[in-house]
Amino acid sequence: MEYNVTMVSAYIDIGEFGKDSPNNTRDHRIYQKWSWAYSAIYSPLVFYTDSPSFADHMQHVRQKLPDITKIIFVNRTSLWAFQLRDAIAAIYGDGYPVHYPNTVYPDYTCVTHAKFEFIKDAILNSYFYSRHVVWVDVGYFRDMCPIHESTTAVTMQPLANLDPKRVMCTQVGAPNFTMAWRDIFWKNINWVAGGFFLAKRQVMVNFVLQYQRAVELFLRLNQSQVEQHVLYSIYTDEGREIVKPTIELQPIQSDWFDLGFNSLVPVKGSALS
Repeated sequence: MEYNVTMVSAYIDIGEFGKDSPNNTRDHRIYQKWSWAYSAIYSPLVFYTDSPSFADHMQHVRQKLPDITKIIFVNRTSLWAFQLRDAIAAIYGDGYPVHYPNTVYPDYTCVTHAKFEFIKDAILNSYFYSRHVVWVDVGYFRDMCPIHESTTAVTMQPLANLDPKRVMCTQVGAPNFTMAWRDIFWKNINWVAGGFFLAKRQVMVNFVLQYQRAVELFLRLNQSQVEQHVLYSIYTDEGREIVKPTIELQPIQSDWFDLGFNSLVPVKGSALS
C-alpha cells in the first residue's frame, strides 16, 4: 500500500541534559509526555530507540495503529553518528565555545546526526512505501499534548508548495552566506530548524549522504556542532567549496513548529476514543 508520507522519528536515551542552560533540564519523562501526540497521527511511523522502556511506551502510544507503526531497537554503538563520539568529545574540550547542549554533550551532538541515518534506513528498508518521507523530532508535536478522547485524528500530507528536488525545512533566522562557517559553529547561529525535514524519497537519501559527508569533513577540520549549524555551514560560500552540495534546502520562513502542523489534515469523521 502506498501512503502519503512516512514519518521517521527517534528517542536515544542520553540521560538528563541541560537545554539552552544547565538548569533547564530534559530527560526521558518529558519526551514520553510529548510523544503522546503520535497517538493522534494516522500516518505510518518508523520509530528508532535504544531504550527498551521507551520502545514499550511507543507501542502503547501507537496501540491503535499497529499496522502503520514500526519500532526499531538500535544499539547506539553500531550507529554511524555514535562512532564519531570520541572525535566530537575531543573537540569539545578547553577553549571550545560552550553552548548548551550543542557543544557540551557529545552524545547530544551524536543524536542530532543520527536522525539522518535513521531516515536513510527507513527509506532503504521500505518499512512503509510512500513517495515522501519526513523527519519529525519526537517532541515536535508537543502542543498537541495532552491527548484527549475528543481529539480529532489527523494524517500527514506533503505540503503543496514542496519543491520535488529539494528538502523542505523551517527557516528561523536570516542567513548570511558570506559568513565563515566556523563562526556559525562557534557562535551557535541558526538559519534552519532541525525538527522537520520533508522530501521525496530519493532526494532525501541523497541529502542524507551529503550531510554525513559534511559532518566528517568538518570533523577532519577539528570542528563540531549539531545538525542545524552543520546545515547552515554547508550552504555558506565557504561551505559550498568544501562540501559541494548537490541537494538544496527549501527553507520556509515560519515559527519553529508551523510546517509540521500545517502538514496535518483531519481524518474525516474520526475522533480518538
